[in-house]
Amino acid sequence: MTTPENHLDAQDMMAQAQTEIGLTDWGGDDFREGLDALLHFCQEQAGLSQRGQQHLVNACVHHLSNRLRIEDLVTRHPEILEEKVLQPMFLVTFPRSGSTLLHRLLSQDPGIRAPLYGEMWQPAPQVSQEVGKSEREIRMKQADEFFWEPLDAMFPEGSPARASIPCAFDAGECYVLFENSFTCFNYTFDYHIPGYLDWLSQLDFRPVYAYFKKQLQVLQWQAPGQPWCMKSADHLLGIEGLLSIFPDANLVALHRDPMEMVPSLGNLQGCYLDLWREQPMDPKVLGHYCLERYRRIASQAATLQDRVDPRQYYAMDYKQLTANPVEEVKHLMEYFDYPMHPQFATRLEHWLDANPKPKNRYSLDTYGLGKSEVTESLATYVYNLRPVDNTPV
Repeated sequence: MTTPENHLDAQDMMAQAQTEIGLTDWGGDDFREGLDALLHFCQEQAGLSQRGQQHLVNACVHHLSNRLRIEDLVTRHPEILEEKVLQPMFLVTFPRSGSTLLHRLLSQDPGIRAPLYGEMWQPAPQVSQEVGKSEREIRMKQADEFFWEPLDAMFPEGSPARASIPCAFDAGECYVLFENSFTCFNYTFDYHIPGYLDWLSQLDFRPVYAYFKKQLQVLQWQAPGQPWCMKSADHLLGIEGLLSIFPDANLVALHRDPMEMVPSLGNLQGCYLDLWREQPMDPKVLGHYCLERYRRIASQAATLQDRVDPRQYYAMDYKQLTANPVEEVKHLMEYFDYPMHPQFATRLEHWLDANPKPKNRYSLDTYGLGKSEVTESLATYVYNLRPVDNTPV
């Protein structure tokens, strides 16, 4: 557990990042509220072990370092902020809804620009170092060497978490970019911090998405390509901020039965929470925590279709996607009038053959939940779901 002797201190972490990187310009201090909130609730609620606390400190220093490097790069190359981000596609979906599958399928088209885990892990080069293809690849590979591979080794053989560990060149979930603002829904996946979830749920996300766009511009300047295709549950929580910064965004909703999503999340999240905790989390406490995370974004998911131009919204059903993935993905691309590579269908088939769907076993009972409780908690979402109709407008 965290004690006064190992207090989590934002100022110390900021000083450490500045010393290690050799830079001092943060480009503003709007990240401080998120950093302070994260550290406060991790200290008070997360039940961190010594390893968990060190992981949190290392992660925060890393994200602070990213902010310093990004500011340094943009100062040296102000033309970065002239990069246009046009008609990006956002998968605005629940966790465990099949969005990773959809994202990886879409990224098989060479014309789709999906952010890669390695480039998001460290978006900008070291101090005063110029960007180049070889420099960027070295930087991306460091994500495997210093983060993903050590993380994978912490999980026991057969853990469901091991199948979720990506590599640097995989299409990535853009919560990684939100971590650089310390305003990230995924923190509530890694740590049991209901207070941080409360704080995040009332946040004005417009400044968060302004910085998110700045990071996309940094990535796009180094490796051009559009349209972007991004996915994260954060986008549901911050949908108003997203639409204010990206008014021409195309939104994709992927619907799956909550009775399947909730225990699927518990099955995976428990692995990560226990990795950083002093004591394993009670499955029943975990189940209600997972359900509460879903509840916070349920109303956004249920009413999203009514708040956007129909031409910018596409709904997809998880069962249809898994039953006929090639045709479903092609129809999505056609709906938004994104050009498709001539070999797109072939590339999809090859990817599906190389990545068979894993078979998992989990149930609501494991987490002390019943169908009626899930339905009641997610009533806004469940009762507002309509049949998927993607007739071109």
